[in-house]
Amino acid sequence: MEPAKAAGIRARAAESVGLLRGLGYPGATSDGLLEESVAGEVLFHPRFQSLPCPALDLESGRCELYTHRPAACRTYGPAIRLDGEDLPHCPLNYTEAAAERIEEFRVDIDTRESGEAALAEFLEGGGQPGRTVIAFALA
Repeated sequence: MEPAKAAGIRARAAESVGLLRGLGYPGATSDGLLEESVAGEVLFHPRFQSLPCPALDLESGRCELYTHRPAACRTYGPAIRLDGEDLPHCPLNYTEAAAERIEEFRVDIDTRESGEAALAEFLEGGGQPGRTVIAFALA
């Protein structure tokens, strides 16, 4: 990666981590890991949703980390069911739709098999299991 681009991502990640801590982020202050029992609730809490991803170039709308944006980034916002779990949609979507209508739009995505393979590779490489947010992962 280009050094200037990498430095920009790290700076935005550090800024985001500071903002998350200021908003009462309930994860570990060193690495941002969340207790599994509250991870889903925290990751989609409205007070954290307004913070942009540190890897996102706000001027171009492009991900500076990957050539092609990851599926999680491309699918954020719509009503989806990921691996059997209903995820909350972005509050800016479906502003005029009734809850029943939103459920009609919900899309099922199953990543269990590919997700398990990716997790195994991550752990084999020395990665630490747990859930966090991108800002802490990049910082």
